[in-house]
Amino acid sequence: VNTSLLVPHYFLLGVISGRIVETQGLFYSIIFHTCYNVVSQFFYVIFSLQTILYLLALEAIICVYLFVKK
Repeated sequence: VNTSLLVPHYFLLGVISGRIVETQGLFYSIIFHTCYNVVSQFFYVIFSLQTILYLLALEAIICVYLFVKK
């Protein structure tokens, strides 16, 4: 898989982490990032385009939740 396909993945991860810092604090952003890394390692075992699309969908859902939630 072309690694340039990971750019949206990293961008959304940064947006989500930044939003968590704004709303919850740095500690929770670090916890989210750690948990996300553990979960994503299971997906990277079968590194393919489908895997990247699943991760992007998961990140998009989290991003929408964080920005819609009041």
